[in-house]
Amino acid sequence: MSSWKTLWLVTMREWRSRRKAWLITTSLLVVLVTGGLIAIGVATSDPVMRSLVTYRVGVTESPAGLGWRINLEWRINDYTPPGSLVDLREYPSVAEIESAMVEGDLEFGIVGTTEIISYPGRSAAMVEAISAGLADQQAQDRASDFGLSPSDLEALFDSDVSVRLVVEPAESTRASLALAAASLFFTFLGILAYGQWVAYGVVEEKAGRVAEVVLSAMRPRQLLLGKIVSIGLLGLGQLAIASLLVATLGGWLDVVELPDATGGAIAIIIMWFLLGYTFYAAGYAASGALVRSARDASDAVGGFNLLLMAGYFIAVISLTAERDTALLQVASFLPPTAPLTMPMRMVRGDVGVVAGIFSISIMLLAIAGMVRLGGAVFRTGIIRAGKKMKWREALRANR
Repeated sequence: MSSWKTLWLVTMREWRSRRKAWLITTSLLVVLVTGGLIAIGVATSDPVMRSLVTYRVGVTESPAGLGWRINLEWRINDYTPPGSLVDLREYPSVAEIESAMVEGDLEFGIVGTTEIISYPGRSAAMVEAISAGLADQQAQDRASDFGLSPSDLEALFDSDVSVRLVVEPAESTRASLALAAASLFFTFLGILAYGQWVAYGVVEEKAGRVAEVVLSAMRPRQLLLGKIVSIGLLGLGQLAIASLLVATLGGWLDVVELPDATGGAIAIIIMWFLLGYTFYAAGYAASGALVRSARDASDAVGGFNLLLMAGYFIAVISLTAERDTALLQVASFLPPTAPLTMPMRMVRGDVGVVAGIFSISIMLLAIAGMVRLGGAVFRTGIIRAGKKMKWREALRANR
């Protein structure tokens, strides 16, 4: 039987055995992504929903009436932090405002346009917003005393100062970076989940003595590669469905805007997902072949989980750092961390073509080594039913 036909048979066997679980998890993923996009769409389109926290602020009654209070509230809300809103409520006196604050009915108080009543520990950002709104109101009141209209006041403070950027930042780069940040999470979960899926699948076959029957018709390395490829295709399919859903539904809801240049970012992310998954899946499969039952599998794959998490946290740093650090540069060339760190640097434009190709070359060599190493361990461990082994023992048995 040819290698390609063997690979196809293993792939179809894995699909039939995992089809139900894949359909269930994919359905849950679609529901979660759809629900999240709809929630974001509603929150960003409804001004009430955008304001997650409402601060109640008491003001003394003004001779100018309701219009003055509404105008002041509008000015303060211009300066409030995202997700915050002020609700001004009129009180006859300062004493009643202070009493309402003591009873917990108000968070802040305003006396005229010159004094803010607060307690220690209250939001400094809201105090600044109220101060800025009162300053605007004072400027308008003084302008009215001089006979200036709001439009005259606006023209008085209008500025002709402009800023010229030496290098115009590309909108597509920022969008690609945002896409890479969102995809980082799914890539990490994809490698972690499907890599462990490979490990537990191997454990099940070994515990049920199915592997002995399968290995009578094919070589251990063919079974190993078949599992890696088949489960990898399932993971890639889920990522493709999630990405397509975000692009189509997110665009329709006006939540996600993807310029043309993000196609390159998507290609980079998918390529590194496949590289990272292949590297880790070979290790996960070998680890699964060394244990007796599923109860021991979590301990066996713990080392690979830690390596993957290290790459994830370093990649998160790469998104928030203003520049490349030595840690990020080194991590982007190390096979265990490169699948999560190098894509971020490539999408952000921090590395050139030569460095990217060099990192990919190192990763391909590491994958070849891991498949060879994992294949040797897999070959020894998969046939030792009922026995728990270590990597060192399995490699020694291959000599």
